[in-house]
Amino acid sequence: MDGLRVLELGTPGEVRIELTELTLSGAKTATAGLPALDYDAEGEAVERVGERLVLVDDSGVRAGEVEVTRVELVPFGEVGWEFAQAEGEGYTSVAHWRETHRRYWEGQGCTVRDDTTVVCSGSASRTSRPDPRTRSFSFGPWALFVLGGCLSWLLGELPSLMSLEVLDVRASTGTYLSERCS
Repeated sequence: MDGLRVLELGTPGEVRIELTELTLSGAKTATAGLPALDYDAEGEAVERVGERLVLVDDSGVRAGEVEVTRVELVPFGEVGWEFAQAEGEGYTSVAHWRETHRRYWEGQGCTVRDDTTVVCSGSASRTSRPDPRTRSFSFGPWALFVLGGCLSWLLGELPSLMSLEVLDVRASTGTYLSERCS
């Protein structure tokens, strides 16, 4: 996307939404992946320090951007507390981190042992979600109804409001819907 590789955290749904929000808030500055699951299966190379990635949300829309600050290939059993904390997901110990990740990856069909290689990457730069007003705009019937009411009051033309045609413009989808207020 925009010439950069895409970073999708976790699995679609609740997990991805939570991890994306943690990253955007700055609480999550690290993430872990398995070479077989997250790289080999997708034909992707491991990130490199200095690389910028587009962080996408659950619907595949650009949510922000991260810059990779560190990349280490570490045996699962040697991932340390500093990294577990940097993942920002509220782990209480390294054992808690390992239990959660082992369960997650095994749910994805990957057996994880203490000698299984884990890609541990860290990120520093984040940009927040783009301002939705720069991507699309929408005026619903009630917004125009209120605006029209104010204008009508000022102009003394309140009866003309009842026949006001409202145009709902959705720039992001390119659709235009017309409704009548009455």
